[in-house]
Amino acid sequence: MKAQEPKAVEDAKHALFIRGQKTNEVIMHVMKDLNMLKKPHSIMFSRKNEIRPFEDVSNIEFLCNKNNAALFAIASHSKKRPQNLVMGRMFNSQLLDMLEFGVEQFAPMTAFKNKLMPGGKPCFIFEGAEFEHEQQFITAKSLILDFFRGETVSRINLAGLDRVCVCSIVDSKLLLRHYTTSYHKAGSRLPRIELVPTGPNLDLVVRRSRFAVSTAMGQALRKPKTTEPKRVKNIARDEVFGDKLGRLHVEKQDLGKIQTRKMKGLKAGKRKREGDGEADE
Repeated sequence: MKAQEPKAVEDAKHALFIRGQKTNEVIMHVMKDLNMLKKPHSIMFSRKNEIRPFEDVSNIEFLCNKNNAALFAIASHSKKRPQNLVMGRMFNSQLLDMLEFGVEQFAPMTAFKNKLMPGGKPCFIFEGAEFEHEQQFITAKSLILDFFRGETVSRINLAGLDRVCVCSIVDSKLLLRHYTTSYHKAGSRLPRIELVPTGPNLDLVVRRSRFAVSTAMGQALRKPKTTEPKRVKNIARDEVFGDKLGRLHVEKQDLGKIQTRKMKGLKAGKRKREGDGEADE
């Protein structure tokens, strides 16, 4: 019970990978590869389970609460929905949202020479305006980040960045491509980085969706005040580059008191005498 209590800084979310009542070899390979990317914060069920989350969410809520998991993925296969993958997440012991994907193309990790080590911190690249404007892809982006971002860290060594996940939208399809990083000498202090395909690669199409209620999403995104940085007056930070920006307040300047170059023609006494002479004329 103590592990399930709310925390100011949450631990990495655990995920359940559940096998449906009917599956095929392709969708099971998808589940195994996604489970490998999520390790060590994942639990994979080998037995078949009669779960239909879009008809009844009670079973998935029970399994997630029992295993203290906030994320889940369900693999199934049928004539109506071949190679089906449902991904979703929980909040406050209840279903928050979920998406159903159809896997149209799949290249497993075993098809690539380079291998990924589990537990690494990935870098994400999202290509496509749909990730900012269409609700199904906004939710898909949030789900992918929640599933595979790993531990929350304040800083990371460049050598620890060994995985890159590129998500693209092409013809209303979500394309996931995974790469590993290869470092080479570049004649400077910083190395030259090349991306080497490593898999798994998936072409996904969104089938069904269940979006979060606005009130529940607002509660899920709420941050405790203890985690917010203490605000310093007149100092802010650039959200893009993280640079510190400051604002200085100065008094109103009197141009008559500005120190200028010392010239005889600019002396106040001489200007005053010249002014008096013009007035006498």
